[in-house]
Amino acid sequence: MTDHSPARGNRPRTPRTRRTLRSTTRRSRLVAVAALAVIAVASSCAPPPAPPPAWSTTRLPRTASTTEVVNRIGAWTDQSWFATVRAVTPIGGSGTAGFLDVYPRSGRGGSVLGTPQSVPIVDVAFPGPVGQHVIALPGTSPFGQPSTVRFYRPVAGVWGEAGSAQVPADYQVAAMTDDWMVARPIPDPNAVNDGAVLVFDVDTSGAQVTATQVATLGPDPSWPQGLRAGFGVAVGLDGGLLAVAATSFSDPVPGAVRVFRTGPGGWAPVQSLGGTTGPSSFRTGLAVDDGPTVDRVVMAPTATSLSTVALDVLADSGSGFVVEQSLRRNAGLPDESGGTYWGAGVAIDGPTLAVTSRSTTVPSVDTAHPPVTVGQVQIYRRGGSWYPEREVRLAPSPYDAGVRSAFPDRLKLAGTNLAASVFVNPDEPPGCTFPCFVFGFEAWSIDRL
Repeated sequence: MTDHSPARGNRPRTPRTRRTLRSTTRRSRLVAVAALAVIAVASSCAPPPAPPPAWSTTRLPRTASTTEVVNRIGAWTDQSWFATVRAVTPIGGSGTAGFLDVYPRSGRGGSVLGTPQSVPIVDVAFPGPVGQHVIALPGTSPFGQPSTVRFYRPVAGVWGEAGSAQVPADYQVAAMTDDWMVARPIPDPNAVNDGAVLVFDVDTSGAQVTATQVATLGPDPSWPQGLRAGFGVAVGLDGGLLAVAATSFSDPVPGAVRVFRTGPGGWAPVQSLGGTTGPSSFRTGLAVDDGPTVDRVVMAPTATSLSTVALDVLADSGSGFVVEQSLRRNAGLPDESGGTYWGAGVAIDGPTLAVTSRSTTVPSVDTAHPPVTVGQVQIYRRGGSWYPEREVRLAPSPYDAGVRSAFPDRLKLAGTNLAASVFVNPDEPPGCTFPCFVFGFEAWSIDRL
């Protein structure tokens, strides 16, 4: 028998069926609303996104009174200590007393500097302390005479002198790690012969630190003569990686960098950067990082004009250094230097990079005094690429009376602890006329919290 009733899917909906559908629809809507409410409550209970990490600053100022002037020459850091040379010059007296002041780090990010240990020193020389965990203080000497570099390190937490080494005449210590020390030629605009840097093997295994010269490294022989004569104006050293910059006092050619590595056969050149090809302009901001898998050389500033000023980060993962990223200054921000201060000082350690960036003005504590020009430091971090994390102005506002300008010029990074030496230009004292020039130094610790 044939069934002539409507198909199941085509049967007419009865009132009961329609009520059932409406009820089901209402329940579905209520479930959806409830789900959205649960999501909203969960979202409101979730922690807010973390703010970007802060950087704190600690200032060790230059001070001047009617009886003495105190300068803080150079700034050094590792992740446990911060150090500077305190030079005390009496007013109306003679001689300068020098002390290596070493501050223990504590607190969040090592940002708290404790009571310093003060070690008297016999020689106060620019640029102050250098080194990795052992500190070296370059010495002064009469022209044409060798100088003495003295080493300092802690024993059971107490800092003291721990040996010395001789540096040949007309050379000065420029960089040191726990394994190597590099001396560069004292800059001479009249030099005609090729420049060279001296590499010393540092031995910290005994009670006294020693340093023995093991290599003399020179410029690329293909460079123009003037560039070769200017070899050694800046040095970057980390681990077994060394970069040496050259600028020419006579030939209108770009600056250059020669990169060296140490291996079983000793130190040897591996690559030349700049000179006769790009960058078209390079000054002497230079830093290196001997990383576990990728090595980096930072050259700053590079440019074809002020409008293209950049900092070049070059990376080598095994096949030679190539530009990884060019970091450009923000030309839209106020800058009293017009871009010329960008890259005057650079430092890199792992995923952290610091560069002097621009200058602005702050008021003087003396309301009748012109505003004080001060420098800033831009700090970058590396994620998938280098990105700006924080710009730090190294100046109180208002600034101390009697100061014209203050510029960070030498930077040193150890992890996320940054030491900055700041060049201070005070007002000239009464009766001081050109070419009389007064200058001083203060030191800053900048630390990521």
